[in-house]
Amino acid sequence: MDNPISNAECVVSLLYPDKTFFITDQRMSATSVPGNYYFSFTTPELAGIYEEYIRCDLGRKTIFISSSFHVSAGLNLISEIFTTQQTQFQRVIDDILITQEMLKNNLENITFRVDNMESQMNRTFEENQAILFDKFSRMGDAMSGIFGSNDSL
Repeated sequence: MDNPISNAECVVSLLYPDKTFFITDQRMSATSVPGNYYFSFTTPELAGIYEEYIRCDLGRKTIFISSSFHVSAGLNLISEIFTTQQTQFQRVIDDILITQEMLKNNLENITFRVDNMESQMNRTFEENQAILFDKFSRMGDAMSGIFGSNDSL
């Protein structure tokens, strides 16, 4: 088993499925695992087999590594559906939050109006009650004036 290669200067080139360059001689970064190097990129949407060529300079020696990976149209579709569903889900959540806020505001408004209406009805009832008592009192006084006082009986 070979020892991991540390302190290497590695670059990567990636080719599209049509063999044109997607990435050319980009410097790779070492990981915390000795001998591992990486380069971060977003995978293109174009389906097909991509080739990668890595060149690592070790000082007196240069090594070459090549491999390939496949970008699947089916996985791209799944990714697109997932992204669309996330967007739609977020819209639904936003609509729910807006509706919740509107309902809260409407409830506060209705509560205020009902409280106001209840106070107004209580005042009207008390005013009408006072008017009614006053009318009955005057009616009683008028009847006493007509029929006289019961004291003489």
